Amino acid sequence: MRADRRDVSADPATDLAAPDRGEPRQPGPDALRLSLLLAVEILSPFTRMVDLLLKRAIYEESGGCSYWLIDPEQEVLTVLELVGGQYVERAMAKGAEAFEAELPFSVRIVPRELVH
Repeated sequence: MRADRRDVSADPATDLAAPDRGEPRQPGPDALRLSLLLAVEILSPFTRMVDLLLKRAIYEESGGCSYWLIDPEQEVLTVLELVGGQYVERAMAKGAEAFEAELPFSVRIVPRELVH
């Protein structure tokens, strides 16, 4: 999917690329900021609170459409989607349960298959 120049803005904190060549570009008025469609975090004991609180807030504030959390210890996938500027839980799959996403991509995920 390609961004239209009307839908982008300059932001030095994002990954930047030249619009037509895919070359690295320095931050500035011509830099592109593409919307985040999906962020996926794999929770670990060391980063759990950062992923659940800080990263969630950052992705939410930046307008990331979907945020998926995978807990390998519990074999759980939690699917959050942005609604009115806030993440709401849309689905949860545990163990051998399958989650079939339509947005932002069509994919089938079984948490147990990710960790074994």
